[in-house]
Amino acid sequence: MITVRPARREDVEAIASLLGELDQFYGASQLEPLAERIAGTESALFTVPPAASALLAWTGSSLSGLATYSFL
Repeated sequence: MITVRPARREDVEAIASLLGELDQFYGASQLEPLAERIAGTESALFTVPPAASALLAWTGSSLSGLATYSFL
């Protein structure tokens, strides 16, 4: 069963890892270090006001997808 819910601060590492996988899939030749992706993800999603928001799709305890959005 897939569960969809808003991103939480404790999800940042899983989100950053999934974003790295997406970069690889789309042909990135170099990946930003995980620590930098974590910091950037946390900054984008959890500052006040946030630069973006995310909905996460979980299959059990595994992050299987995400959708991001922002209000301009």
